[in-house]
Amino acid sequence: MGSLRSVSTVVLFLGLSVSPVYAGVAPKNPDTLIALDNSELDSVDPAWANVYLTMNLVANIYEPLIALKGGSIAEFEPRLATAVPSRENGLISSDCRVYRFPIRKGVKFHDGTGMAPADVRYSLLRFLLTDPLDSPAGKLLREVLGTYSTRGRDGRLKSDMFRRADRAVRVEGDSLVVTLEQPSGTFLANVAAAPVVMSRRWAAAQGAWDGSGSTWARYNNPRREENPLQEKENGTGPFRLERIDRVGRAVHLARFDGYWRAPARLKRVVVKAVEEFSTRKLMLQAGDADVIVAGNSDLSQLQGIEGVEVISGLKLFEINPMVYFNMDVSTTANPFIGSGRLDGKGIPPDFFSDRDVRQGFAYAMDYDSLVRDFLRGRGEKARSIIPKGVPGYDDQAPAYRFDPEKARAHFQKAFGGRVWEHGFHLVLSYVSKDIPCQILKKEVEALNPKFKIDARRLEWYAYSEHFHHHRLPLWFASVDSNSPNPNDFAYYLLHSESLRLGYNNPEADRLIEKAATSADPVERAALYRRIQRIAFEDVPVIPVAQQETSRVQRSWVKGYVFNPAYPGAPHRSDYYALWKE
Repeated sequence: MGSLRSVSTVVLFLGLSVSPVYAGVAPKNPDTLIALDNSELDSVDPAWANVYLTMNLVANIYEPLIALKGGSIAEFEPRLATAVPSRENGLISSDCRVYRFPIRKGVKFHDGTGMAPADVRYSLLRFLLTDPLDSPAGKLLREVLGTYSTRGRDGRLKSDMFRRADRAVRVEGDSLVVTLEQPSGTFLANVAAAPVVMSRRWAAAQGAWDGSGSTWARYNNPRREENPLQEKENGTGPFRLERIDRVGRAVHLARFDGYWRAPARLKRVVVKAVEEFSTRKLMLQAGDADVIVAGNSDLSQLQGIEGVEVISGLKLFEINPMVYFNMDVSTTANPFIGSGRLDGKGIPPDFFSDRDVRQGFAYAMDYDSLVRDFLRGRGEKARSIIPKGVPGYDDQAPAYRFDPEKARAHFQKAFGGRVWEHGFHLVLSYVSKDIPCQILKKEVEALNPKFKIDARRLEWYAYSEHFHHHRLPLWFASVDSNSPNPNDFAYYLLHSESLRLGYNNPEADRLIEKAATSADPVERAALYRRIQRIAFEDVPVIPVAQQETSRVQRSWVKGYVFNPAYPGAPHRSDYYALWKE
């Protein structure tokens, strides 16, 4: 991305709507924050932190070397490092490839042992080299090692990864020194987004990688059930994992009194999965919850509730929702593709490899209805795979619009006319709200009575399982970034080494890689314009909408500051900053 300093450095309370304070009522459980989420914890392993709740809990348990300061998206502050590297303080080399992080002394892990620079090095290497499918390590891998993945397009391990990582990440005295493959304007932002530091000795004792070059390959891209750190942690953050209650669908965090900064004001945080908004609302109203996840369609039900605060008009680096196509669906134990053939009773595994099928769906999406009915007018139609507000966004990029006639024409051409003749039957998956699915289902089925779509809600665990095994043919999800970096979106959605859903365009790969390393803002802007045009022409995904969002909390919750780059914002937050009064 371009220089972070080219972006407005403060994105705070863009709109504020506050319900009346319920005077005279003391907060329940004053030392405990109870947050109601709409999803369950996936993992507390930083190497797997790629969904909102996991990223947020990891950010409260583990720590990065540096962090964004307050509500800024460009200003950093030291965390486990004692200084933010810069050319001025001599911690960045003259060629902008070598970064030196002086490591803080006196920091303790949650088990009471001391942190050393060797632990920091091990943790960064483990983050880079574990690299599970769809891992969060891709951005740092590109910057440190010049590759987005430790594996090739054929899925085979690149054998030189450890040697290169071992040379690029090293300890010199009390400092961690990282040498980048090429200069980068986004490295510090990506370091700030990587709270990964754990005890090497502890991790190895749990059965995780021991840090040696002879064993690393065995721990690359593990299956979830093989990862010993899925539900265990030993970070340095202000909160430690107390327990995971799978039956009660809750995660319990306890204050770490040995934290190197002053201990948190909250003693405990409980994050509980509650699917139904009506239940979350009632618990908030009764004071049995302090913060809840609420979508735009829910906000009208919260107006006028005494003691409830709604902070609205908040904008994230996000496209939500997004329609994803899988062009190479796995047929193994797949309940989403019916017969597996183009016979009107299912779809073949390569159904979405036909661009006319994808364009048919793109023109069948009623974008205006979705903004009106799903977002309640709090947002706008998305034009591009890069969100508006992120450097590189092209406000002149071509965009799909709702046009049933064009949708019909593309479906009639798809698979040489066989899609129109035989029809299809597939499952469209979602995790949260079904309104987007129902809008798309209605318009596609209206084109041809032989077109059948079942909208099916999945629990997060089931969604994650099917996603990682490439069984989902078509689904709604969001895409976001914890930094205003256009490459986060371009790489994740288009690059052949990313989602690996069958889309492979060598020209897109080349442009994405060139844009990621270009230091010329004019050249970068031109490259991202070309990338966005490819995304329109090939339509591997459908960017549907950008929405404004809100934070809903009891007015007795204090200390919240909105930062669009914080993991899981605005519903989830930095619990260290919060207290109740």
